[in-house]
Amino acid sequence: MNHAQLTALGRALRLLGEHGEVLTPDTPDAKLHEVKADLQRALDLLEESVSTAAPTTRCPEHPTGPVDESAPDLCLLCETRRRAARRAEFNGPSAPPAPPETPLPVRHPRRPPPAPAALAAGAVERSGVAVVRHPAPRPP
Repeated sequence: MNHAQLTALGRALRLLGEHGEVLTPDTPDAKLHEVKADLQRALDLLEESVSTAAPTTRCPEHPTGPVDESAPDLCLLCETRRRAARRAEFNGPSAPPAPPETPLPVRHPRRPPPAPAALAAGAVERSGVAVVRHPAPRPP
């Protein structure tokens, strides 16, 4: 809601408050129609200033989240969290997952280390790969 909308809505609501102070059982119909028009104008201003969907739950954390009719705040997400906490309290904490009995296959295995003979022949090892340096040709 921007400042102009806030000002217009405040003015319309104050006008409705003034109408409410002067209403009596014998208020003429013309005055009631004027109140109805002013009330409709205030509702239109309010409709223009609302920018989000109406909340579906009473949850401050998930106002438009999924609904669980049995939850006190109608929030399925919070109710699921509460149920898990109650289950853990009753059953105790869940056990951590067991490590696999056999190691999992590696998709890209590491290269085997270079043979000692290649290193002795002048190869240089860089990050597990033997790089053989050839001597520079000598001029004739």
